[in-house]
Amino acid sequence: NEKHDFIALEIANEQIQLTFSGGETKTTVSPYVSGGVSDGQWHSVQLHYYNKPNIGHLGVPRGPSAEKVAVVVVDDCDISMAIRFGRQISNYSCAAQGAQTG
Repeated sequence: NEKHDFIALEIANEQIQLTFSGGETKTTVSPYVSGGVSDGQWHSVQLHYYNKPNIGHLGVPRGPSAEKVAVVVVDDCDISMAIRFGRQISNYSCAAQGAQTG
């Protein structure tokens, strides 16, 4: 009902899907694995969920901000490459990131 905090990790349409809410809005993060994860094989999933740091004018962190960030990684994926360049290098989308404020 989007009035409570929650986090849900599930398989939807043969892909990993994370949905989370900080109470006001709902955000879905969906990395893509060619062929899906419903293939009878074992797969690993990493979830990084954190409050983005509040950066001061000198570039120094000043505690957490109100922005929540979720990164979902499937199997042996290079997180930084997938997040930064995934769409540019032959659909390397085994990791995905989503954020929400509130």
